[in-house]
Amino acid sequence: ALLDLGSSINLMPLALAEKYNVGKITISSKMGLLLANKSMINAHGMIEDVLMKVKDLAFPVDFVIVDIDLAGERDIILGRPFLATSHACINMKRGELTIEMNEEKRTLQVYGKSTNHCYKVEIREKDLEKAQLNSEWMEERLEEEELPASRGQSYEESTEGTDVIETYNPDE
Repeated sequence: ALLDLGSSINLMPLALAEKYNVGKITISSKMGLLLANKSMINAHGMIEDVLMKVKDLAFPVDFVIVDIDLAGERDIILGRPFLATSHACINMKRGELTIEMNEEKRTLQVYGKSTNHCYKVEIREKDLEKAQLNSEWMEERLEEEELPASRGQSYEESTEGTDVIETYNPDE
């Protein structure tokens, strides 16, 4: 699973939900999802209260089901709802995730401990200028580039009459 602080939902591909028979899609929806790359996909529906077992703790999780292929070891995305339910605490320095249920805590090693220590950061003016030029170049390209329409529809057409869940962008 991929833990994503930027995701406002928990996401599971339809194929995975069917493979493991995790429950019946009880809520059909015309919900549109705006992905980080600004493309739109439509949700297939929702499955509520799927029990996610982490070590020996089980958490009820509501999943939005989408008909996409997330091939790889991280087939589901656990967003802020799961992280809040599990009282997740992430220690970046130690590479640990601590979860809690009924005052029982479990700690998971999510990546190797950091051995790189940084005591001084030096930014040279020419590096800063280069970064600003790259940023300006990227902004120009993004303004020029028209995003592909979802299934032959414009963004406005594809979101008409649907609820749109946008991913969290910390820069906004």
